[in-house]
Amino acid sequence: MSIYVERAYQGSGQRPSAAEIAAYEQAVVQELRDWEFIRDAEVVDSTWIDVAYTWSWPGSRWVEKAMETLRRHDIHQIGRYGKWTFQGIADSIGDGFMSGAAFRAASQPR
Repeated sequence: MSIYVERAYQGSGQRPSAAEIAAYEQAVVQELRDWEFIRDAEVVDSTWIDVAYTWSWPGSRWVEKAMETLRRHDIHQIGRYGKWTFQGIADSIGDGFMSGAAFRAASQPR
């Protein structure tokens, strides 16, 4: 399983220091353990994105065109990226369970 954790910073434009990132990573892993979502974190990888990636121009049809292109290549987007909406981690986990169940059902012999 993969869990994506996101943190936004108010438009200061300054990246956190390596020590701040390491402390935040440790805090996130510990919180996920405390919630019993995970036992161990095999990989923790931080990425900094300067500009939010979920905005779009009013009236743009780019998302629909991109999703159709992916479907033509049998690529199925799920979760917040697949829906192009903001949502919380619980919604993303639920989407993952629903998608997994759908793929399992589709792969069962009839």
